[in-house]
Amino acid sequence: MVNADKISIVNFGDDQVMVGQAGLRPITTEIVETMRKKAIGISITEPRDVTKIVKDSIRETKTSLDPAAKLFGKTYGAALMIAFYAQNRPHFYTCHIFGTGIPEPAESQYATAGCADMLANYFLSEFSAPRAIDEIQLSALIYTIMKVKENNAFCGGPTTIKYLTTFFTRLDSSRVAKATTIDPGFIERFEKALKMRDEQNKPERNAQLIAVLREVSDEFAKEHWQSPK
Repeated sequence: MVNADKISIVNFGDDQVMVGQAGLRPITTEIVETMRKKAIGISITEPRDVTKIVKDSIRETKTSLDPAAKLFGKTYGAALMIAFYAQNRPHFYTCHIFGTGIPEPAESQYATAGCADMLANYFLSEFSAPRAIDEIQLSALIYTIMKVKENNAFCGGPTTIKYLTTFFTRLDSSRVAKATTIDPGFIERFEKALKMRDEQNKPERNAQLIAVLREVSDEFAKEHWQSPK
């Protein structure tokens, strides 16, 4: 998950759940605070232990909103992304607060939320692969964030990335998940290197694309312009 200001950690016993917030921050923050209260004394034994608290917290927060706030939320939207480990497996959910309000499993190995989610989805769909090695996935993620910030006026600022690390610390050999933050200086250097190489390779990429467009155009031009018999 990215953007430290909108990534919250919710403790479930020894485990940590990452919650990414998109859209109306006052509402998503209230939901996260409600989750924290409800998670006290709760351990994760199955995904439902987390998703039920997410769903209940959303319902309680929405119920407490006045009509004007509900209308504002429906107009501008708000969403959560929830990442955690359960039964020794990673789980990733998205939830549109003013939609169903129910956490839905991510349809692939990545998910996005917010005002630039369609653009981010486009880049990630081009670069992401289910079994890609971590280093390539990190490059794809940072590149995607960089391009989104370049093309969306509402996205900007330093990039922060958090991820879950698991440890075998229990007597039953199950894992405990803790959130880790990648060094911001490393991310900044990584982004600058990608930007430089992206600019260097842009003329070659453009030339390749123009060549493909010309080839397809020539192939179909004769068919389109030939005189009817």
